[in-house]
Amino acid sequence: MIKKCIATIVALSFLFTLQPAFAATKDQPSSWAKADVAAAIKAGIVPSNLQSSYQKPITRGEFAQLLVQTMFANYEHASYGSEHWKLEDFLKKVEIRTGFTDTDKDYIKVAFALGSVNGVTDTKFSPNATITRQEAATMMANTIHTQVGFAYKEDTTGYGYSDFAKIATWAKPAVMLMHATDIMEGTGGKFDYNGKYTREQSILAMKRIYDSQYINEVALRGNIVTRTDTDEISYIVTKNSVKVKFDETASANNSAIESYADQWRTYEETKAQPFDAAKGAILYEFQQVTKSRDVPALLTNTFKNKSVKIDYGYMTLTTFNKDSIMEFKFKNVPGYSSLIAGYTYGYPQVAVTPKEVK
Repeated sequence: MIKKCIATIVALSFLFTLQPAFAATKDQPSSWAKADVAAAIKAGIVPSNLQSSYQKPITRGEFAQLLVQTMFANYEHASYGSEHWKLEDFLKKVEIRTGFTDTDKDYIKVAFALGSVNGVTDTKFSPNATITRQEAATMMANTIHTQVGFAYKEDTTGYGYSDFAKIATWAKPAVMLMHATDIMEGTGGKFDYNGKYTREQSILAMKRIYDSQYINEVALRGNIVTRTDTDEISYIVTKNSVKVKFDETASANNSAIESYADQWRTYEETKAQPFDAAKGAILYEFQQVTKSRDVPALLTNTFKNKSVKIDYGYMTLTTFNKDSIMEFKFKNVPGYSSLIAGYTYGYPQVAVTPKEVK
């Protein structure tokens, strides 16, 4: 049985303050949302400042805050008893370079690192603007896609949404992903792409993510799956890249050196070689991201201490850089990647075929 657990208040305390369901006010969710909102608050996924005015349109900043709290509660909820990311671990391990000049909130920085948000421009996030339904769908899809099995249906009826053709091109893959996973539904026969999204509607969507237990690992910028048992590894996150840094001297009680060694010894090429922690770290991190060993060029060059560049279609990976052991750079490709039920990316979906770039 999947272990049910509530996110620890300690892990989120400096960003969010939780309180019991429904403070002593007359403000209540709509009747259709009341039970789910109460359950969401009990699960620890709703910040206290969003436990009121439930019919009020949610802002971009509030939605990012709700999404981050949901995700870190979910990492514990879906961890099956294993180590899971806590927010304080994340902020220690990940250097986040948003470029936003209109907000310095930690939860927006974390939402950016998770790939949830990109801003309305490269320098502005507009945290106080109300979010549209297509923006909300995009933020959620950006966050969860790589660990969700889904397919874009060839549906000439527009998924039953009368306004499907009017949805922004950049939002259509997200709307279809939300439809495929039953996380976000339409209203009145349409998706209402430019309509406002209320606090209670947002909370119910987050509860569906939490209940589904789709996501049990952090994915930086939505694509680079990471682990918590890696004291030696840290990350630098920008809009278009994730750098993986390695510091063998950072080893502590939670050292991953031995797990690297275990990974190292599973490769035929390494059986006669002494363990090399940096090389092992590349192999270890590589397997988390791709869930695959089917890139011989990466393995062969890593064993020889040679840099290599691999093209995955929607991103490239280079190893042994001047300032990192690995750097992932993302391309401007419509649609989403998935590691579930086949390694795919893009819209329409195509299978990932890694290729060495000479």
